[in-house]
Amino acid sequence: DSALFMQSRALHPQNSWEMNIGDSHFDVCPHFDTPPHGGRHLTVLESVYYNMIQLPRSRIETMNHVIKSHAMFKQTYRGYVENLSVFVKISMHAAALVIRTNREHGSFRYQGFGWWSHENPPSHF
Repeated sequence: DSALFMQSRALHPQNSWEMNIGDSHFDVCPHFDTPPHGGRHLTVLESVYYNMIQLPRSRIETMNHVIKSHAMFKQTYRGYVENLSVFVKISMHAAALVIRTNREHGSFRYQGFGWWSHENPPSHF
């Protein structure tokens, strides 16, 4: 994954202040927050920080599973990375639509995380 990220880096430009969340093998990539590894004990502040990162990571991993389970991705892809990017984008938007539709019908399988309102759209705007 990290090699593919680095090879396709031009397709997802970032500002210098933007960060990514990734598994330990992404620690070789610039601008990534990754879980600590190597067997050392974390400080209290590090533990709190990495537990906070786990909230969005769990949502991301769930969505990765939804995407990777799509029939389109069950075979080896031999096309252009630009096309793959479009296919993934369409699949993610479709998954988001399904999540919103399910939520409107009382299903909260992939509900949002955090203490703020997850109404769509928020009623205060």
